[in-house]
Amino acid sequence: MTDIQIISCLVLVLSFTTYKTTRRGLLQYQTESRLLAERA
Repeated sequence: MTDIQIISCLVLVLSFTTYKTTRRGLLQYQTESRLLAERA
């Protein structure tokens, strides 16, 4: 594999994992915020 191919694969993998992690984090934040608002 050339350097460009390796870098492209890394960018794709890191972008995908960042997207999934951010999405999961935002969903968790919304859930926790809703639960805290219900308690108050």
